[in-house]
Amino acid sequence: MQLQQAAAELNLLKAQVQPHFLFNTLNNIYYLAYTKSDLAATVIARLSSIMRYFVDEAPKEKVPLSTEISFLKNYIELEQIRMLHAATLSFDHEGVDEMVRIPPMLLIPLVENIYKHGVDKSVPENEICINLKMENGKLNFNTRNTVHPVEKAGGSGVGLDNLRKRLQLLFGNDFTLTSEQDGNHYKVALIFPV
Repeated sequence: MQLQQAAAELNLLKAQVQPHFLFNTLNNIYYLAYTKSDLAATVIARLSSIMRYFVDEAPKEKVPLSTEISFLKNYIELEQIRMLHAATLSFDHEGVDEMVRIPPMLLIPLVENIYKHGVDKSVPENEICINLKMENGKLNFNTRNTVHPVEKAGGSGVGLDNLRKRLQLLFGNDFTLTSEQDGNHYKVALIFPV
């Protein structure tokens, strides 16, 4: 009975991520259409890939890490296109076993927050570093991005609250989710067993 309740709660929390993500992406497309950008078609194609992920992969209990990486890259590409000055970006996942299976949509809230609350899309000085590595049977997902004072005010924290609830249901206390600001950089670390 408790397992069924936990599974139902997990599905509900996962389902809440999708509309949150779609609203953000549709805002991107609106911006491109509003500015009559030639990139609108490219963004719609990326969104199509993302929608395919929602239908085929997100309902699964676990998916290959390679699928999550591809999903993140599609999302990042959408956000980079939207920026007036694309951020300097590094996404390092070299040497990670991409066939390891993880619960879907655990990583995207952290990347979403970089673009939604971290970088300033109107200035050229933005840096984003994303790193995935495996250590001692655990996946380490680290993000680091520049922050600008004007960007600090927003954010309801729904995405991170939802992520923390999902992590607790999936791993109990066997996970780490920390964040800190170091000067003009914001860093988040997520570690969970695989």
